[in-house]
Amino acid sequence: LGHCKSICLNFGLARDYGGECNLRMDDTNPVTEDIDYVEAIQRDVAWLGFRWQGETRFASDYFERMVDCAERLIRQGDAYVDSQSVEDLRAGRGDFSRPGTESPFRNRSVTDNLELFRRMRAGECADGSHVLRAKIDMAHPNMIMRDPLLYRIRHAHHHRSGDAWCIYPMYDFAHPLEDAFEGVTHSICTLEFESNRELYDWVLDRLGPWSPRPRQ
Repeated sequence: LGHCKSICLNFGLARDYGGECNLRMDDTNPVTEDIDYVEAIQRDVAWLGFRWQGETRFASDYFERMVDCAERLIRQGDAYVDSQSVEDLRAGRGDFSRPGTESPFRNRSVTDNLELFRRMRAGECADGSHVLRAKIDMAHPNMIMRDPLLYRIRHAHHHRSGDAWCIYPMYDFAHPLEDAFEGVTHSICTLEFESNRELYDWVLDRLGPWSPRPRQ
């Protein structure tokens, strides 16, 4: 029922305001994606009486452009490759009453970060050995803004791109970029994503200008 409500809200708003609604699949995690899932969503949206604008879109349509954006963030000093273990990453975030701690890899040079990120992409690094993180503020009151992950390594077969990729963007990085690439003006999200909006805006502000500039 919740999914039906969300579908009706998104397509209904586009209809009521003379706009268009895209259908886009978040296939940023190859481990959890399946073509049967995609086809089932398409059938359900059509069964509810809606038709999306153009072809069904996929996050994987934009993987090359997203990597370019990630490298731009690195060159700007807004992102770095972190080589901590998963346990240390988690412990370093702090909590709602305690600030996080900066990674010992946070101040790597732009040159070293670019080299490591490209090695990640080339398949030279094992799963979990490195991640790409935004460089924001480890003491930020919004924990999502404490140097969030942008990319992780996944050596897994993708149902659309096959084995072409072994690094995949996190949803909070992919989402605003997908909206910007597609010319989306309004991205409708449920209240559970309200705290994510700050990161959505950060990504767009660092990688603009955009016309139109999407709003979550």
